[in-house]
Amino acid sequence: MKVVGELLKEKGLLDKDVVAVSVAGKTFDLHTPIDEKTPLSVIRASDPAGLAIVRHSTAHVMADAVQRLFPGTKVTFGPATDEGFYYDFQKEGGGFTEDDLRTIEETMRAVVKKNTPFRREVISRDDAIRLFDTKGETFKVEHIGNIPTGEDISLYKHGTPDDEWLDLCEGPHVPSTGFLQAIKLTHVAGAYWRGDE
Repeated sequence: MKVVGELLKEKGLLDKDVVAVSVAGKTFDLHTPIDEKTPLSVIRASDPAGLAIVRHSTAHVMADAVQRLFPGTKVTFGPATDEGFYYDFQKEGGGFTEDDLRTIEETMRAVVKKNTPFRREVISRDDAIRLFDTKGETFKVEHIGNIPTGEDISLYKHGTPDDEWLDLCEGPHVPSTGFLQAIKLTHVAGAYWRGDE
């Protein structure tokens, strides 16, 4: 098994805009180990699947910025959408203001500027529950309980060892935060967890 990025580099297929590969209809980022003999095709940032990876990675950077600025804020999920991305948060004192959006954007740019790699780590269910329970991330603990037994539980991290942000996540992600150049937060909206008022 080799990490996808190393495998592509050996084959001369690792251009600067390659963010992932497709293997039998599944997408794997450059951080994921796969069998060396696996047939694969590259996914570029400009491809629809690549754009979704860019957007999802940007959502992680936004959640990092939010938790830096508003300690104690809990994260839920941060998927890519057809128009961009979002993350649901539970923040003490309520939602975010337009001023908060500008401050979050500035902090996101600082995270991007550090250009730290996204790193994937597979951990046990018990370790994942302990980790997120310790962090007070009740939504993550709930979600881990819903992951079918036998499925990998993976985390994605970015930042330096003394300034690391992580989330429960299947991925895939871009190679590093520096890959994300265009950031614009456009609006905030309220939501209920699982639609429950």
